[in-house]
Amino acid sequence: VDVNTMQYFLEISSLLGTQSSVDDTEERATLIANALEETQGKEVELSCEKACSRVLEMLIHECNANQLASFLHRASLKFPIISMDASGSHVAETLLKAAALLLHDYDEEAAWFKTLKEGLNLICRVI
Repeated sequence: VDVNTMQYFLEISSLLGTQSSVDDTEERATLIANALEETQGKEVELSCEKACSRVLEMLIHECNANQLASFLHRASLKFPIISMDASGSHVAETLLKAAALLLHDYDEEAAWFKTLKEGLNLICRVI
């Protein structure tokens, strides 16, 4: 992970972490959305870097269904790499647990459902 990306994710961690300075729900949602946008094309590198993987886990816990489905789908083709890495395996576990929670109350008509289903199917195929 390049230095600028690392600094960005460490800043996100400090803004959204346990001693968060961001209490506004809308501002938190915007920070989460922006951070997840920054992951595009870098899912493996960020998941497999120890500090960034912890930030990703936090983001996964706080993101909405659309964001979760999108991240899982983007990471699905590289899921074996992520899941076999010491840091990445925690991200993989968090993703699968969050997906399982979504599927308990799923609505097949929801926009995120198709994306999540495709991502899970891709994971099954590549594994």
